[in-house]
Amino acid sequence: MDVCLNCNVNKRPFTDLEEDGEVDFNDVIANLVDKQESDLSGMQDFTTATGISSRMKSEDEFSLLENAIEQGNIDLAIKLTKQTKNFLERRNDQGETPLLLAAKFNQNRLIIAILKKQPELAQQVDQQGNNLLHLLTNVQENQAKKTIENVLTLLDKKMKEWLISGLNRRQQTPEQIARKNDNMEYIDLLNRQINFLDSSF
Repeated sequence: MDVCLNCNVNKRPFTDLEEDGEVDFNDVIANLVDKQESDLSGMQDFTTATGISSRMKSEDEFSLLENAIEQGNIDLAIKLTKQTKNFLERRNDQGETPLLLAAKFNQNRLIIAILKKQPELAQQVDQQGNNLLHLLTNVQENQAKKTIENVLTLLDKKMKEWLISGLNRRQQTPEQIARKNDNMEYIDLLNRQINFLDSSF
């Protein structure tokens, strides 16, 4: 049977179909998830057996976390963030932490899990000065509206004000990014929150 060179998953020939003529894609997705979790388990066993430094192991795990977030394997991502010390403060070459990566790819469940554990991490910014809301308001077609609502509900007043008024290196607020993308849903949501914060003295 052929093997996909990118994901190492066996490819089913075109003749290998279900009775109704459709490939069972659930099996394909399950295989990909199993492979990622197997990679994590195998990597841990290998580093333990060979005595590879904890720093190298941590770097490998962070790369695995990045892939898990990008591909939407949030169960694996949450598992990684829980088991590795100081993992939530690690950064990739672009200055992105797990929280900022989750915002970039609009992974609502991971964002909420991180903020419930350590709400102070909402102050993180990437190398371009983008905070959590800068990244979420750059998500296209209103797909991050629910995530933004959840974040603003979870955080305290001071943190919300800091996020909403924050300027990145281009001197843009999250609302200005939403306006640049002509995303009225985000603009209305942020403006309602601004008005609420202004009136809550």
